[in-house]
Formats: sequence, structure tokens, C-alpha cells
Amino acid sequence: MKKLTALVLALVMCFGLAACGSTPAPSSTPASEPASQPEATNENFVDPVNGWGVYDDLIDQIRTETDLAKRAELMHQAEDILMETGAILPLYFYTDIYLQQDYLTNVYWTPFGYKYFMFAELGNGADTLHAYLASEPD
Repeated sequence: MKKLTALVLALVMCFGLAACGSTPAPSSTPASEPASQPEATNENFVDPVNGWGVYDDLIDQIRTETDLAKRAELMHQAEDILMETGAILPLYFYTDIYLQQDYLTNVYWTPFGYKYFMFAELGNGADTLHAYLASEPD
């Protein structure tokens, strides 16, 4: 029964792969005519391949701006440009390496590296928790 099931699954996968492959339909535009560029949906549109000049100019303006309210407004405009293009950009990244014994439970931490030991419980019978909080413990 297992061999029959394996054979049927292999045939289904083969037919599935054959169904996925196809030849592309011929283009209706002549080869000499360039492909049309996507139209801008709003004023924040940036061509994800070639059009980062607007974004770069905005970032340069943000760097030199001293008025915090104006700077925040410019940063929102830059964020809108990124969101419009679908670009993924990590704005914050934090890595906190620490070691924790298996018998220590109910310790909570945040992505910013804050640790909460208020509800910590020691499963080894000890009544003292020794914590060495450093970026890279020996």
C-alpha cells in the first residue's frame, strides 16, 4: 500500500510540474518600441530600479534640517516613499545574546533588550538568582 501511495504522489508531482511550465505568449509590442514605464499613482512614487534621486535628496535635506517638526514631516515623506515602493528596510535591529539555565522560568524580555525578573522562578531549589547582564558573557 505504501509503494502504491508513493507512486501516486510521484505521478501527481510530475503532472504538477508539467502543468507549471509553459511558453510565454508573444508580446504585442514590437521589439523596437520600449516597454512603457509604470505610471505614478501619487506624488511619492519612486521607480524602484532607477528613481531613488528624489528619496536621496529628501534624506540629504533631513540630515541638514534643524527644526524638529520640519524634520519629522520630512521623515514621514521619506517613509511614505519607501512604503509606496514596497521596499523592506530594517529601521531598528537589536541583538542581545545572553545565557539562561533551563531551571530558570518566567523571565520576560522585550525586543529592546529589557529583561524582567519580577516573576522569575528557580527550579533547582536555590533562593538566590545570580545574573550577569552583559552583551557577551564569557
